[in-house]
Amino acid sequence: MTYGDNAFDYVMCKQAFHHFPKSVSGSYEMIRVSKMAAILVAEPIDILSKMASLMVIKNVLTELTRC
Repeated sequence: MTYGDNAFDYVMCKQAFHHFPKSVSGSYEMIRVSKMAAILVAEPIDILSKMASLMVIKNVLTELTRC
């Protein structure tokens, strides 16, 4: 970013972090240009639907808690 250090009170990135080509550099820049805080709002992800092994564990635990 071309902004100077502490240029803004707060910096907010809402549902765009995954578009940063270099996420570590992007995080650093957000912190560098903010005086008070950098706020990162991530997109909600249902991780269980993406990972079959976690879905199996969830199903087993659900069945065990029914007993």
